[in-house]
Amino acid sequence: MVYILFCMAIMIFITLLFLNLFVGVVIETFNKEKEALSLNSLLRGIEKKWIDVQIMTYQAKPNVKTNLTGNKCRDFMIKMALHPFFDQFIMAMILLNTLVLGIVWYDMDEWIKTTTIVLNYFFSIVFTIEAIIKLIAMQGNYFKDAWNQFDFIVVIGTWIVIGVMKLELNINLEILGTILRTLRIGRVFRIVKRAPSIQIIF
Repeated sequence: MVYILFCMAIMIFITLLFLNLFVGVVIETFNKEKEALSLNSLLRGIEKKWIDVQIMTYQAKPNVKTNLTGNKCRDFMIKMALHPFFDQFIMAMILLNTLVLGIVWYDMDEWIKTTTIVLNYFFSIVFTIEAIIKLIAMQGNYFKDAWNQFDFIVVIGTWIVIGVMKLELNINLEILGTILRTLRIGRVFRIVKRAPSIQIIF
């Protein structure tokens, strides 16, 4: 078990390292070719800066600010949702959830299967609580963020699959389960927000 976790950690570290190197080389080469083809190389430095400022101005999007309302319950949710520790905790849960979803191999021990199932229920509850807190805090503005929409779809889909499994309906959930696991693993892409070199691609 320890060797499996160590190998997974090494693979993730090496993958992220080479991804950053690859992105850096690709972006640098792309920018050079773009300047050559668009004749930007003929512009002076101050002219390039002026154009960059204009582009940033057109692309800028205002941040939705959630102010305190005087309602004790909602104000508590707002403070919790905006606290840096809350975001860090959710990111840690996403990474741990991804790790748990990757712990699958042939002829697993029953206690490991049971543990992963319990942990998946735990993560589902954590992400549901996150969605509820943000819904109460942000209300209608919650769905203006694409990541919130994605998280909400994953949460709803997770509980639908769990409900169908508990009801023991004669439905083949293999494909749906695979899609759902893929979406849950897709949460890890929220790390893009914290990685400027990768964020350039998006």
